Amino acid sequence: MSRPLRGWKCTVLASAAAIGIVLPVFIAACGLESGGSGAGYSADAPSPDGGGGDSASLPPKSEICNGQDENSNGIVDEGCPNCTDVSDGICKGALSFEQAAPGVMLGVPDPADSFFKVPCDPGAAVVGAVGTESIGYTESLLVRCAPIGIQREAGDAGFQYRVVWTGEPSDTGSLHGSGQFDAYRAHCEKPKVVVGMKAVGVDHSGGGSDGMGRIDLLCAELRVSGGPGAWAFSHGEISTVSFGPSSSTTPKESVPAPPFVWGGMSGQPVTNGNQRLRALGAVNLAPVLNLVPSAP
Repeated sequence: MSRPLRGWKCTVLASAAAIGIVLPVFIAACGLESGGSGAGYSADAPSPDGGGGDSASLPPKSEICNGQDENSNGIVDEGCPNCTDVSDGICKGALSFEQAAPGVMLGVPDPADSFFKVPCDPGAAVVGAVGTESIGYTESLLVRCAPIGIQREAGDAGFQYRVVWTGEPSDTGSLHGSGQFDAYRAHCEKPKVVVGMKAVGVDHSGGGSDGMGRIDLLCAELRVSGGPGAWAFSHGEISTVSFGPSSSTTPKESVPAPPFVWGGMSGQPVTNGNQRLRALGAVNLAPVLNLVPSAP
């Protein structure tokens, strides 16, 4: 079967900067451009001759991110992201975070008083909290952070990337509030991290800025989706870990904003002797995928 010749048509999907790379590299999707009255054929479409035909006249197949050399040019997965440094399955330096807008402050803060801010170490996210509680109040809180990174896995659909814990949680900063009552410990289930919160502000004394009741940390897995030129992060299913006394009051919510994660906490203890926790909010971070494309 004969077909009219057609020219290549390439569309730039994204610059390297769009996926977090500084180098001036561009990723392009190329296919066969249709022209005249004949039909056009995509680079990956089977030959209309049923597999035989004049396959030599077809352009080479486009690369798929699967560890194979589809276009038979001796370069595997060109234009696809790869980890430049892999250790124990973790892509070193592939995940970083940028500062995002702070989360909503929940509780009963006093605008005239000072606030604390406890950030996690670079490359880490909040995964829980420990502290103390008493009847009616969450008395104190200590932030727990865990280092997280990108893990590359080969699958039927090509390389897949997962966000995982790369170490165990550790205490971050100092205890805010009183530490003399019943202890609590709350953690997200691996590999989930804190992405939001629900909390009840209480005012048992009638002064308007008394303390916090029950606190629910919202946990979700940070997921990587998309493909070359269109990588994206999203949140998986949200679960809850709770601490502090139960309350009949409807909690206010700091709504999770995908794909933000908590990179620390901010808040305010009651001024009177730092007796209890009065308000709590998020240090939000936006994840960035820093995968380096292989040579074209």
